[in-house]
Amino acid sequence: NSTIIRIGDVFGVGQRHGNLFKAIAASIANNQPLRLFGRGLKLRSFIHIDELVSLLRFVSDELDSSQNINTVINGSVHDATTVRD
Repeated sequence: NSTIIRIGDVFGVGQRHGNLFKAIAASIANNQPLRLFGRGLKLRSFIHIDELVSLLRFVSDELDSSQNINTVINGSVHDATTVRD
């Protein structure tokens, strides 16, 4: 039996990596457009840390390890987005 969780880019309070949300906040604060690197078309999928914790708790508590199943779970928002979007 196996459970695979494909976790997207995690964000939340106290985040120390990933500059996208910092760039968005600075863009708003300075009333300037968001600066793109390249064409801004790389797809990204995000999940807030609180939602990820809930997902991990659900997987831990609810999935029955006695069942003969293999599960793949995408831990991110349903629709990916780009910086350009």
